This record gives sequence, structure tokens and C-alpha cells, in this order.
Amino acid sequence: MRLGGRFTLSDDSHCVAHVGTNYRLAIEFLENLGLKEVYVFERQDAGLLSESGSELVPVPVQLTTIKASLQETDRM
Repeated sequence: MRLGGRFTLSDDSHCVAHVGTNYRLAIEFLENLGLKEVYVFERQDAGLLSESGSELVPVPVQLTTIKASLQETDRM
């Protein structure tokens, strides 16, 4: 973290029902480390500079936003 590294979350679930199973624990762990955000990747148009025409750009997401989203799914 001190060297400017970025964190992202992933999931190796083998069925839909297990997606995000331990995200709450992961968020708590990251908060205890002092992290405030993780990164997602968004595809953006790269124009003429890229053969594929797009590139993945890291975008920060606050851990509080993820926690709120998880709480919202609990209410569904």
C-alpha cells in the first residue's frame, strides 16, 4: 500500500449461488488493514491508439459503497 499498489476483488465461485460468499469478510479484513478503496476495471474507448479500440482503466470504489451494496442485497 505504501508503494502505491492497488487492490481489486475477484471470485473463483463454481456456481452462481456462491458468488461473493466471503466478500463481507474480505471487506472487513481490508478495512482493518487501513484500506478505504478497491479498484474495478472499466472498458474505455482508446480511440486510434489501440488495435482493440478500447482499454481497461482502473476506477476506485470506496469500501463503504461495497458494504452498502452488500447490505442492500441482504434486504432483497
